[in-house]
Amino acid sequence: SSQFLLRIGNFDRASAQLTLAKQLARQINDEASLVPILQHESDILGRRGDPSAALRAMLEALTHAKRIGSAQLLAITYINLGDSYLKMKDFATSLRYSQQALALAPRIRRNGFEQTVRFNIAIAQIGLGHVGQGTRLVEKEIQSELDGSNIVDAEDSLREYADALVAAHDWRAVDVLRRDIQMRDQLMTT
Repeated sequence: SSQFLLRIGNFDRASAQLTLAKQLARQINDEASLVPILQHESDILGRRGDPSAALRAMLEALTHAKRIGSAQLLAITYINLGDSYLKMKDFATSLRYSQQALALAPRIRRNGFEQTVRFNIAIAQIGLGHVGQGTRLVEKEIQSELDGSNIVDAEDSLREYADALVAAHDWRAVDVLRRDIQMRDQLMTT
């Protein structure tokens, strides 16, 4: 139910429920439950604009995931860490965690997992100055989203891609922004 509260923007109630769940999980030493609890806590902290606290929660989730050794829990934690470091513009660390998530991808049955990891890797590559390589990877992932009729995801990806190119001072940002506007218009008329 904390996920539902999170979705509707009721961070206070979601946070209170997670705090209670975390206390209970710690009392019974349930590390498998602590991982998703800490991941949700990290999400709330991030949405509230506290990226460093969000990162601490996610790193604590990683500690528990490593103790358990679950590929599923590790992979989700690695992808979240890759995303967190991307938002903080620490592209090298983002790339490292994203590559660890990618290594576990064959063992994960989660729709869109590998695609998301590959996209994060591409954005990190652009951030590190490997614009050509990152661009090729991003274009492939966006095309894959379009092939799967995931227009909303493709539009989100185009926006993030454009932001990465703008930050890298790359001229292709203009073309990507134009494509993003066209896709947003398409979504509005649909």
